[in-house]
Amino acid sequence: MTAVLTTAVAFSVQVWAQQFTTATHAALIFALEPVVTAVTSRIFQGERLGARALAGGALILAGILLAEIHPAATDPIGCPPA
Repeated sequence: MTAVLTTAVAFSVQVWAQQFTTATHAALIFALEPVVTAVTSRIFQGERLGARALAGGALILAGILLAEIHPAATDPIGCPPA
């Protein structure tokens, strides 16, 4: 029950706050969600990620950030970004 309520509150605040920022900033914040989750689980649960998991997560996060920061670099057709 607690998870349902906290999820509902988190999504409600998220939807409300998105109207005050740009789409790029919102995407970057969402890209950091797994990082915050990993740090939180480390602090409160003592969980550890292995080297492969950390490397894979870093590559995925780097790809997301690259796509958000430099969208023209990821456009296969060469069209200017919208």
